[in-house]
Amino acid sequence: SRRYGFLYLGSRRDFCTKLLFAVDVSGSVTNQDLRKAFSIINRLFKYGIERVDVLQFDSEIKGKPLTLKKAQTKIKVIGRGGTYFQPVIDYIDKNKEYDGLIIFTDGWAPVPTAPKNKRTRILWLFNNEHNYRRMKDDLKPIGGSTFIKEM
Repeated sequence: SRRYGFLYLGSRRDFCTKLLFAVDVSGSVTNQDLRKAFSIINRLFKYGIERVDVLQFDSEIKGKPLTLKKAQTKIKVIGRGGTYFQPVIDYIDKNKEYDGLIIFTDGWAPVPTAPKNKRTRILWLFNNEHNYRRMKDDLKPIGGSTFIKEM
């Protein structure tokens, strides 16, 4: 510290969030909704998030997570099949290093079983209010939920 010189050194801590953003790329999610999802991911960098792992899924996880360190203009979408949330929940059970998981979806899938990993907080982000209202009570034991307001 300045006042006491080297006798009482200050400490420096870097806090970084390890965030996983899972995007539902099933056939029921429109291209416009996918643009919204990736726009939200890009916006996270403006709020100080330094790194986001992006996972695409429909009935299964599509490849390894894509680690983003800055906003992207183009991302190749892989999938467009049916929807099943359980592979994403199983993924965070195996990869416990994440502080948070955001699942962007339209909600047209069976409710998954709750994860064993209680460290990773989960947020369900719905593409519209109708789908949010339909699913919010069923997903409450698994995590918080919200929706993107229609413009």
